[in-house]
Amino acid sequence: MIKRFFITQILYLIDPFQFDESSKYFDKKSKRDKPRWDCVKTKYICEFKNMITLKELSETYTSEELTLVRKGNRLSIMPINKDIALELLIKLKKN
Repeated sequence: MIKRFFITQILYLIDPFQFDESSKYFDKKSKRDKPRWDCVKTKYICEFKNMITLKELSETYTSEELTLVRKGNRLSIMPINKDIALELLIKLKKN
């Protein structure tokens, strides 16, 4: 059996309480453009009909640019550089 890996959905994973001054989880060092905390709560944004394969990602990005293509790293949720995320969104919308 051949295993194939794809990007199929986009989720947003930032802890909103770090910005709320009335929250006990407020972090004054955390900025909206550079949050310090991730959150296990997810917000579904969209799903794509077509997919980008791991092979395509490996041919496009280095492991320093995109952690997902690092050998042995097959996490389902991981941070992605904003510029790379935008490139991927544009590519997924074209498909």
